[in-house]
Amino acid sequence: MPKRLIPIIVAIISLTTFVSSFASCSEHKKNGGTLITDSIGFEKKDKFVECRIIADMPVDDGDVLCNIVREFISDELGGSYTGGYADMDSLLSFYGRTKYDEMYDAAKEAGSPYSVPYSYDASIRKVYETGKLVTYQTVISEYWGGAHPLTVSTAVTFRKSDGRRFGKEIFNASFNEKSSDILSDGLKKYFEVKTDKELKSCLLGMENFIIIPMPQNPPYFTKDGIVLSYGQYEIAPYAAGMPAVLIPYDEAKSLLKVSAREMIER
Repeated sequence: MPKRLIPIIVAIISLTTFVSSFASCSEHKKNGGTLITDSIGFEKKDKFVECRIIADMPVDDGDVLCNIVREFISDELGGSYTGGYADMDSLLSFYGRTKYDEMYDAAKEAGSPYSVPYSYDASIRKVYETGKLVTYQTVISEYWGGAHPLTVSTAVTFRKSDGRRFGKEIFNASFNEKSSDILSDGLKKYFEVKTDKELKSCLLGMENFIIIPMPQNPPYFTKDGIVLSYGQYEIAPYAAGMPAVLIPYDEAKSLLKVSAREMIER
């Protein structure tokens, strides 16, 4: 199996294991400003539809960041819930039942059940945290029949002090000058190729490219550096997964504006 497919498969499979951690506390007490979260979930399935959602919900109601992240989770699931953010179980249930009903009606109209039911798997998890920032990753996979599901994977980093989200504005002019080379080098590592010609053969519609475009997804902070990730079909065919470029922090420092650089300085 190609290495580049493993992250997608692992992300999707991990969604199916959430029942064992349903309503379990992912952190037990605050320690140096840690964002305390509970992993809560929703599941409903039958022969027509399988619907699952899991999210790491902040539990400190009085914290500004807590409320910002709760609102973010609601937005990631559609942003149509009007019941506030005090009862997050009700929020997840609303989105889960809404999606289930939508897919159930579509499956019935299409003449389902098929051997593979329609499915919706959503995971919104805290994946990285320091004293200054926290990163959440969203993976949503939907299957409406056909050859394969459509998977969307994005991540966002919040500044703990005020909840600011970091986006493409974190990069300075030096990065803008070097961005195409940085992306090209990172994609060569992802696809395990060495030349521009080999890289072109891995990408969609890039046979005559001059510069490699930035991904539509915002950059995000991880343990090893800043990641720039492309969506499914954005720059490469389905079999290539979701290409990503890692910029290690020692290289990223000179490419960041002060506000972002302060997030990685000790």
